[in-house]
Amino acid sequence: MIRREEVTSKVEVLDIIAGEPTYLLTAQRAARPDGKVRTITQKVAVLDASVLHRLYENANKGDEIEVTIVTEWSKNGYSTYLFDFRPISAPTEGVTSPTPVTVGAS
Repeated sequence: MIRREEVTSKVEVLDIIAGEPTYLLTAQRAARPDGKVRTITQKVAVLDASVLHRLYENANKGDEIEVTIVTEWSKNGYSTYLFDFRPISAPTEGVTSPTPVTVGAS
């Protein structure tokens, strides 16, 4: 491994896609400096069996969770996966996305 980066953010669970590997599909709303809001989706592999078990037990579609996603770079490329997560809240009726975050220079 040449470099490892961890990013932690709040996201909305869109789906858990079973398979080998299982994937977590998330959405995050981002506010640009010009005030426009866009939704960023991400599909990230869940490689650790204990994290996967906790994900099935504690996260449902529409829930807001805090995820830590790791990207590891090497000479042969890179891999990205869900390292850990924690539940923040269950879905609230009428709320479809987490609070937007601001992206870009201030």
